[in-house]
Amino acid sequence: FGDTTADSLFNYYPAGLESDEVDFDQDPNQSQGSLSLKNKPDPNLLETVQKAFRIISEDSYTISQASERFLQEESRRIKKSTLVRKQKRIHEFIKWNGDDLIKKVTKESAGRFLTEYIMPQQLAYSTTKAFVLDLSTFFSLCKDRGMLDGNPFENLTSTIKKSTTDTNENKRENWTQDDLVHLFKSLNVKDNLWALSAIGLYSGMRLEEICSMKTKHVKDGFMSIKGGKTTAALRVVPVHHVITDLVEYLISKSYDGYLLVGLKSGGHDNKRSWNIQKRFGRFRNKIGITETKKFHSLRKNFSTALENS
Repeated sequence: FGDTTADSLFNYYPAGLESDEVDFDQDPNQSQGSLSLKNKPDPNLLETVQKAFRIISEDSYTISQASERFLQEESRRIKKSTLVRKQKRIHEFIKWNGDDLIKKVTKESAGRFLTEYIMPQQLAYSTTKAFVLDLSTFFSLCKDRGMLDGNPFENLTSTIKKSTTDTNENKRENWTQDDLVHLFKSLNVKDNLWALSAIGLYSGMRLEEICSMKTKHVKDGFMSIKGGKTTAALRVVPVHHVITDLVEYLISKSYDGYLLVGLKSGGHDNKRSWNIQKRFGRFRNKIGITETKKFHSLRKNFSTALENS
């Protein structure tokens, strides 16, 4: 069809082929294109033709079409929760911008999305930066695949400034001695939260590392961490003498092969820590400890103790 556009393609067909109802009582000397149309053209059919034309055009991908390809490639190398997060953020951009051809997205529209959509949400600095980076990764891959000439989100994170409020209110604080006493006195010693908190405080292990620790990986006074966020996470952690009896007790009572028994996995990645992490947060709030004291703040307490020893 040469330079024919999707709209002209629609008009190329004789009037009436878009509808089930055509008046065939016409002058046979009239051209085919003058068939009488009793119903209006179906707008859904027009949209379908337009989308089909975009697909067969070599240089035309909509943002949603490009995102399908991107997410398919990403699914081979990242965990499901990360994939779902990226998918959600791309969808938010499409909802704000419209599902245009990806090559029409400019740095100006990327900047406006940050200013008009992301910033008003008053997200934490790290969350705002991660949002932009997810979109930048998407557009960067599209650029590498020849779908557009440049990445409109490139270097946009340099314009994001950390606010004083974000710095002061969202950082993790060490647990004070009073906080720790209050936490352990408030917990039932038979609750998994008690054992979880004690192991976290005296080992510096991450939440998921503790929850996924199997009894067979605790041997000769050491806990072997077999999986983690990075290669450096694979390590052997000594069992502190303060929690030696606790660890031995947990091993003796285990019925499912894990140090902490009966944990219900959840989330996109089916993590054993998913539900108990939420329980920890609710319990901490219930006993009046500030939200800046997170479970992973116990790692800071542990590292501070090592530095001061």
